[in-house]
Amino acid sequence: MQPQTKTTMQEKPKSFYKKPTLVLLPYKGGQHWYICHGRKKERTAFVAHQKADAKRAVEARSQEVRAPTSINATPIADVVGWARTQPRYKKARFAGIIAVWDGKRVCDLSQHTLDALVLERQTHLHPKTGEPISEKTALTEAGWLKAMSRRHAREHGLPAPGDFAVKRSSPHQNERALTRSETARLLWACLGYRWDAAQLRMVPHDKRTRKRLRRLLAPVRRLLLLGLYAGTSVATGVALVWDATPDGTASYVDVAEGRLLRLGAQAPRTANLRDVPVALGRRMMAHARRWRRQDASDVRHIVHVTTKGKYNRGLADTRFKRICDEAGLPGVTFSMIVTTHAAMALREGASVRALAIALGLSGDAVNRRYKHFSRSFQEGAGKAFRQRPKSIR
Repeated sequence: MQPQTKTTMQEKPKSFYKKPTLVLLPYKGGQHWYICHGRKKERTAFVAHQKADAKRAVEARSQEVRAPTSINATPIADVVGWARTQPRYKKARFAGIIAVWDGKRVCDLSQHTLDALVLERQTHLHPKTGEPISEKTALTEAGWLKAMSRRHAREHGLPAPGDFAVKRSSPHQNERALTRSETARLLWACLGYRWDAAQLRMVPHDKRTRKRLRRLLAPVRRLLLLGLYAGTSVATGVALVWDATPDGTASYVDVAEGRLLRLGAQAPRTANLRDVPVALGRRMMAHARRWRRQDASDVRHIVHVTTKGKYNRGLADTRFKRICDEAGLPGVTFSMIVTTHAAMALREGASVRALAIALGLSGDAVNRRYKHFSRSFQEGAGKAFRQRPKSIR
């Protein structure tokens, strides 16, 4: 009987190995040799006394030469030139993409370079207004570039760029709620007033300008009141109709019952939206009844923001920006209006479940976005800090 080779098993193997290493580890009541490389551990067919065979396997693994991974070295300028001929990219902002990404290749696209060049793009000035490029515009251009590079690689049989996300680098805007004075300034701006920084108050325009602004900004005034009192977003607000559609797939306001039905009663459920009727408050219903009396019988949508007979959400965004400029609040977004509604509801004692149903969101989304506005937020931690610890009494 031949004596077995004396081996010692490593009790605590490393978590990371820079090169292929032979390690003896337990397996099904016995001991097997493992080839460990990086964080991976591959079991071989050799047991403890077959160390020589296991060493030859490690040497063969170390001498393996892997073929270099092919890269997509297509210049970004060539991708943009190809995208100009594609109808699907007719709305893309090619000038902004070339201004930042010119001279770079598709293989240079990564999360790190994307975040750095999005910040660089915000230092450029808009050719028409002369103001710095906004973060939203820079991220939109980055999203177009990501879509173009992926489709170009797929159609030409080239390696796709690395996986990266196009997202905001700053905190989400809906973490902040507007104060009562800021909300009042927005409402006064809809009526033809402007913010005077010297007097620190809203002052009226001349009579002719005030009349024109009231007519021009009337649709956005409805959007603003819907967001404050009902918590509707821009997309939901511009899609609201007065009466239920025959197919039951449009959100509408039931003036007689005082309810808001999102997506209609027969609409399919999705992950983030609910078709539960939401009761509207007394003030919101007063506005809704007044709007119904003002609108003609053939008017279908509550918010009349139309261009050439078609719906145009971009026009609503442009006019809302005009209101914010008139009110002296250039950094306000419409998501802050919805956050203000959520903050007021939670501060008045509304439950997270009730708020989630009213906003058409899941409970997790409400907890993540608006929980810190609740009075009970970290109430237990506050009580613990107010009490004196026993160790220092």
